[in-house]
Amino acid sequence: MALGRSIWRRRTRGVALALTLAGIIGLASGCGRPDESSDGEPVEKPVKKESVDSMAATSAWSMQSNCGSCHTIEAASQKDGVHLASHHADVPCIACHQNESALSVAHANMTKTPTRSGLDAPIDNEVCFNCHTSWEHLAKLTQDSRALVDTKNTVVNPHGIPQTASHNRNPYCFVCHVMHVDARPADEYCVGCHHKKVFECYTCHTSNDVVN
Repeated sequence: MALGRSIWRRRTRGVALALTLAGIIGLASGCGRPDESSDGEPVEKPVKKESVDSMAATSAWSMQSNCGSCHTIEAASQKDGVHLASHHADVPCIACHQNESALSVAHANMTKTPTRSGLDAPIDNEVCFNCHTSWEHLAKLTQDSRALVDTKNTVVNPHGIPQTASHNRNPYCFVCHVMHVDARPADEYCVGCHHKKVFECYTCHTSNDVVN
C-alpha cells in the first residue's frame, strides 16, 4: 500500500513539473507585448474597413490639399486638350474654387473618392471676371462668333445679352461653360425660352403674351 502511494505521489509531482515547464516555455515564447512577435519584431495588425473610413472621414481638408488625388476626373480634364478645363491647365484649382466655407461644407465627412464631376460649391461670375473682365469685354471678343445661329439663320452674340426685362443680364457663366465634362450645345440655355430655336422676338408669342 505504502509503495503504491509513493509511486502515485511521484507521478503526480512529475505531471505538475511538466505542466509548470510547459507554462514557462509558453510564457517565454509569448512574453512580449501583444503587438510584438516572439523575436521582438513589431506585428502588423490588419486594419478594419471601419477604421479606414473613420480615418478618411476625419482627415483634414484645406485649401492647400491636393485636389487631384481625389478628383481624378477633373484632374484628367485639365490635360486632355478636349475639355474647357484644359485651356486653364496652368491655373490652380483654388484660383477658381475660392469659396472656402462652401468647399468646407462640401468636403465634410467625405470617406471616398468622388465618382462624378459636379459643382457642390458653384463659382460666382466675379471669379471668372478676374481674368475675363466683364460681359461687355466678352461681347467685343465674340462679336463675330457664330456659336448661336437659329433656324432662320439669325446670328446672336453669345455674350451680347439683349437688355430686355425678359433676359437675365447676369446668368452664371457655368450654365453654358462647363469645365470638366463634355460641352453642352451652345444654345442649350437660350432654347429654355426660345423653344422653337428662333431668336427673333415675337415669332413664338405676340407682344401681348410677353410678361414684362
